[in-house]
Amino acid sequence: AYVRPPYPGRRPALNVDEAVRRGEVKTFWIGGCNPVLTTLRAEAMERALIERGAPVREALASTRGRPVGERVVAIVEAMKRGGMFVMAQDIYLTASAKHAHLVLPAAQWGEMNLTSINGERRLRLYERFMDPPGEAIPDWEIMARFGRRLRALYLEDRNPQMANRFLDYDWKSDEDVFIHARYQFKGDGSDPMEGYAGITYDLLRELGNTGVQTPVRLVNG
Repeated sequence: AYVRPPYPGRRPALNVDEAVRRGEVKTFWIGGCNPVLTTLRAEAMERALIERGAPVREALASTRGRPVGERVVAIVEAMKRGGMFVMAQDIYLTASAKHAHLVLPAAQWGEMNLTSINGERRLRLYERFMDPPGEAIPDWEIMARFGRRLRALYLEDRNPQMANRFLDYDWKSDEDVFIHARYQFKGDGSDPMEGYAGITYDLLRELGNTGVQTPVRLVNG
């Protein structure tokens, strides 16, 4: 049930699969999907992950046991030579994640609060009922940690323009993320997207499995 913010990139949008295969991408973050099995030209995608990931794997192998800073420098140099750093964020080691240099353990359904919307625009809250295993955390928290760290690094590098791209990653809970997305749009009828105006987790809990059919507008308040 994520309300997308305005798209900040170029038009037409980048075809990520083709960009990976053509060598135009230096870092590939795979989250909640499995392109090796599902994308068009899947064999070519896997070949690209293997071939373009090889320089980074070699850099990591040659610096095993060395300080983190040295390993990072080696990775960056490998990327300059055409290598691609691959990250995978998932609940288990998928066919795509097996080619990743960094695997981020994500929590799954039931291990985190989750909002979902179906084909008739009915929004529901699915509440957590068990703890995630080990170091697994929700996707939003992984993104938040990366966003906060990138902002700090860009500020250290005196690059406020890039740092400002990561201003809003100070979420403390899954509901914070939901509310942040909700406020991306006016919710007054002038927006073509589904409006979530006034929706909170408490309201969704009260509505239970019935949920609420969007768009929802605030009237007199």
